Amino acid sequence: MDRSIRPFSSANRRDHLVVNAAVGGDHFPQARVEGAAGEIADATRESAQFGVRATLDGIDMIGLNAYKDSVVSRLYKGLTRLIEDRGIAVVEGRGSLVAPDTVEVDGRRYV
Repeated sequence: MDRSIRPFSSANRRDHLVVNAAVGGDHFPQARVEGAAGEIADATRESAQFGVRATLDGIDMIGLNAYKDSVVSRLYKGLTRLIEDRGIAVVEGRGSLVAPDTVEVDGRRYV
């Protein structure tokens, strides 16, 4: 289990998921988008061997980062909704177990 994710079930049976980062993490989607951009650039450079005339003017890092951020955001929202649809509250922040039945996240306590 990712160290940033700590499931917590309270005494009133309301389940909470405390996350210190994006639900599901964001490293894989970021790496995948950047990897895909590299593969597209490589394919463009090698396209002549297939009879395709293509040129690569460079990579628009602002555009690539905007696309990457949209992918990560969409995945985060989708995973968060799946979790919430199952009756689990997603609490963003860094949590500490302060009692056997209480977790504190950024100054707020959840029982």
